Amino acid sequence: MAVEIKELIIRAVAVEELDTNSNVNTNTGNISPELQAQIVQNCVKEVLKIIERKSSR
Repeated sequence: MAVEIKELIIRAVAVEELDTNSNVNTNTGNISPELQAQIVQNCVKEVLKIIERKSSR
């Protein structure tokens, strides 16, 4: 059975940190594996909630 996701909600908080050292590389593209796993886990939970709500209708 195929599952179609019609809505995806992404929440983020942007915080600007002022650093006195301007030579610091602040590459935000590299996230820790723990944070990546947590993001995936949260997405799976949300998809399962949506599927449960849809099947209970």
